[in-house]
Amino acid sequence: MVPLSRVKLSPGWRRLNAPTNSLARSFGNHLPELWEAKEPGEFLSFKFRGTTARIYDLVGPNCGQLTIVVDDRPPIVIPRFDAYCTYHRLATLSVAEHCRKACTR
Repeated sequence: MVPLSRVKLSPGWRRLNAPTNSLARSFGNHLPELWEAKEPGEFLSFKFRGTTARIYDLVGPNCGQLTIVVDDRPPIVIPRFDAYCTYHRLATLSVAEHCRKACTR
C-alpha cells in the first residue's frame, strides 16, 4: 500500500487530522492517512506496473464519483456511493481492472 502523501495530488486535496476530524478518528486504525478533495476536477496520479491497481477508500453519503484513466484508454466514471451510503464504510476499488474491462467491451 502506498499512502496518498507519496503520489501526485492536485492542490485541492487536504489531509484530515484525526484529533479534529471524526472520519479520520473513526477509520484511523485502517487508514492512517485520510485525505479529502471537495471540488470537481481534483486528481491524483501514480505510476504502477502490473494489471491491477487498487484504491482503499471510504464510501458514504457525501462521496462522489471518480473518473479513471489508465494508460491511453478512454476515461470511465465510477460512483463512490450506493444504496447503502447512509453511513461511511471502508471500500476497495480496483481501478486498472475496471478500466480494462470497460475498455474491452
